Amino acid sequence: LQASRVDLSATMREGSRGTEGGKAGRLRAGLVVGQVAFALVLLVGAGLFLRSFQALTQVEAGFTPEGVLTGQLVLPATSYAKPEDQRAFQRELLRRVQALPGVESAAVANMLPLGGKTNTSFDVEGRTRAPGEMWPAVETRFASADYLRTLRVRLRDGRMLQETDGPDAAGAVVINQTFADLYWPKGDALGQRLKLHRSDAQWATVVGIVDDLREWGLDKPARPTAYYSAVQTPLSSLHLVARVKAGDPESLRTALESEVRALDGNLPLFKVTSMVRLVDESIGSQRLTALLMGLFAGTALLLAALGISGVIGYSVAQRTREMGIRMALGAAKSDVLALVLRQGMKLAGLGVLLGLVLSLVLARLLSTLLYGVTAYDPWTFAGVAALLSGVALGATWLPAHRATRVDPIIALKAE
Repeated sequence: LQASRVDLSATMREGSRGTEGGKAGRLRAGLVVGQVAFALVLLVGAGLFLRSFQALTQVEAGFTPEGVLTGQLVLPATSYAKPEDQRAFQRELLRRVQALPGVESAAVANMLPLGGKTNTSFDVEGRTRAPGEMWPAVETRFASADYLRTLRVRLRDGRMLQETDGPDAAGAVVINQTFADLYWPKGDALGQRLKLHRSDAQWATVVGIVDDLREWGLDKPARPTAYYSAVQTPLSSLHLVARVKAGDPESLRTALESEVRALDGNLPLFKVTSMVRLVDESIGSQRLTALLMGLFAGTALLLAALGISGVIGYSVAQRTREMGIRMALGAAKSDVLALVLRQGMKLAGLGVLLGLVLSLVLARLLSTLLYGVTAYDPWTFAGVAALLSGVALGATWLPAHRATRVDPIIALKAE
């Protein structure tokens, strides 16, 4: 655009003086400042998402996913309509899986950790709600006796669910620490009785307290959760979990599928995958966001470096006569180097300041998408500003070094 509307007489006058054109120079400088500011905004966003993702990977899930293989089954109502049929299938399936070589333990549950919401309202024996009072719903999980042990969930008090918690035994329930602290802060949760608001629910006694599991996701806080016996409440939709004694749990895939086919040839075992992969997939969107923001920020950083280097290089070429005169009058190479570096770093500094202001606005918009890091994390802002300044210095160094190699005599003769 500049070349198509060039003023030849003004350009020749400016060229004869050996200095950079006024309007064109300011426009190029303004574009570089904008490039640097935009790069800093993207770098801040990428840095915040990266730190958020790193914080997610450090979250304690409450269980040990390594060494666990999972799969899902759905018992059709036509073949497993009665609760005793569901119990018989569940019992025989676990017997077969636990007998496989290399299997340490196996269990079933209606839902796995990080799997989502199954909250249900409930009553506590001996407590009445005040008029208009709402109690937080409890996350309900129905699992076989070895479920929590298979996931290596730590028992804090009492006992785990047992095989003796059968259909004819008194109702038993294990709750997590968050549930216990919320409703029995004095530590007297064991022995209390709960009843879910379900048509088939009976009073169940709290027999144990375990560590919190992240049931909704790693980025969601632990919620009150109750684990009921899957024998006392039969399941038609099962999540099978099997822990290996050693090695890759994927090695169990074929054996698990074979056992299910042997038990019921019309029943497929689907979504067979390792628990580690499920955990990774639960933060897949955060990983992708950090990756894309990093890619865009890296591209913007490269463009900003090229922009600074190009503008400063062009400025040095336009000021060849000026550089020659300065050196002819006794200016040292270090003086010329500092002169050019100051010009480049001035543009970079203006871009960084503008970018920091824009980044503060961006951070407010990103605050709801971050985990474990504040939107105005000072380390991210300072680190990104330092990185961009360093890149700008490096981009300016090459044309600045080229300026120090100008031969005063040749520059003056060329003019």
